[in-house]
Amino acid sequence: MVDKNGTLTLIDFGIGYSKNTPMFTQQGDQIADDKMSTNVQTLWYRAPEVLLGSDKAYSYKIDIWSIGVVLAEMLLPPDGVKTYLFQTNELSEFKTLIDIFKLRGTPSSSEWKRLAELPNWDESKFPKFPQRSKTKLISTMPILADNPELLSLLEGLLEVNPERRFNIKQALEHPFFTKAGFKPSEPYLSPI
Repeated sequence: MVDKNGTLTLIDFGIGYSKNTPMFTQQGDQIADDKMSTNVQTLWYRAPEVLLGSDKAYSYKIDIWSIGVVLAEMLLPPDGVKTYLFQTNELSEFKTLIDIFKLRGTPSSSEWKRLAELPNWDESKFPKFPQRSKTKLISTMPILADNPELLSLLEGLLEVNPERRFNIKQALEHPFFTKAGFKPSEPYLSPI
């Protein structure tokens, strides 16, 4: 959510959990500490590394991805043709990945070192789309054509490779914000 003052609040942590909290299956068996759920985030906002089956190697950067998706949806033309960036007619992780790769490019193992370790990655299953195409982002969100800082911010937030995706500091100190005079405050957790 974004309030009238421009404060971004991350909400809906219904399926989130603390890494320090023991997790149990429905049968009562404790889940190993090194495993994380891939059933996090709403499908259309789910980061590529989670869709590719990462149950050990994802971080807060999955939330950076989701923020990028929300920002992109705010920039979609108001013609009603598309209201969600990665909405598919079926609830399919594979089809969502295809949509992500169409927009941001198919990753490669030479650039994303841990890609080959992800259980759902099979290079032969995915069509090859060009990586980091500004043209594709601009054709999807024409407003980006006249706003290079916003385009650059969105590219950093929607980087398929989490190792290259912006971190929180990079996002908040991006020229899109600094040129507008935005002074980031320290992130905080509000009481529940």
